[in-house]
Amino acid sequence: MAAQARSASPENMDMDMDMDMDGDLDSLDTDGSDTPDAKTFDEVYNSDAQIYVWSGPDHSFEIREKLHLEFKQQPLRNVTLAGDVDGQADLSDRITLVYITKFYHDDYDFAMYVKGGKNMAAFMGGTFAKKRYEGPYFATPVSLYSAADILRTKSAPYKHDKVGRTESLGKRFRYLYESAKLAWDRLEYDHGRDRELHRRVDSEERGKEADKEYNGMEEWLRRDSTQDSSPTEGAVCAAENAFAMEDDGDGGEAMEEEDL
Repeated sequence: MAAQARSASPENMDMDMDMDMDGDLDSLDTDGSDTPDAKTFDEVYNSDAQIYVWSGPDHSFEIREKLHLEFKQQPLRNVTLAGDVDGQADLSDRITLVYITKFYHDDYDFAMYVKGGKNMAAFMGGTFAKKRYEGPYFATPVSLYSAADILRTKSAPYKHDKVGRTESLGKRFRYLYESAKLAWDRLEYDHGRDRELHRRVDSEERGKEADKEYNGMEEWLRRDSTQDSSPTEGAVCAAENAFAMEDDGDGGEAMEEEDL
């Protein structure tokens, strides 16, 4: 993953929610060998990476829809969701979201969310009691959207929490990083998904080449249809027209003589 992620701080971003199409499929690695490499805790801590936390109702599916779109671009599986009984049964649409900018060495971002009252309580309750959260979650690298796109919702803009490095003696920052790192490590590589993504990229490339060929032929035909005749062709046409006019004149005079 060589393309640069848009990981600007939400405080400095405008409210444009449009997708950055510079991060399309062509820029994503889907061969399994080049999946993003997460930074160590010290690398994140000593960089300008930021950790944001947001809890609230995602009734319009605004946050989850974007994260699921991100995940569709990855050859990965969220294996913990299959046993997430609490998250599946909870109909409140409340989630706790953790978003880490520049989580990977190529500066892509990372996001994970926990859904369901019991899961959310376990996640938040473990901040000072456990090293990391080990329950079910949804997680994904983030390359198409920016932090502002994900964190600024229509129902609760700006209500995310930026976690300080020295807050609570640094325990909260460390807990959230370790929880995210475990979530990333637990994502499984999906060979079938990898092949599907490759087919999509190949199909898009073939479509682009076909469009180029069609547009090139259309331009050639347009120029050919508007091109002036060559001097030789013009002379031949003029001679043929003159000869035809002479024939018409002779024929007319002969008819007049016969009539007389």
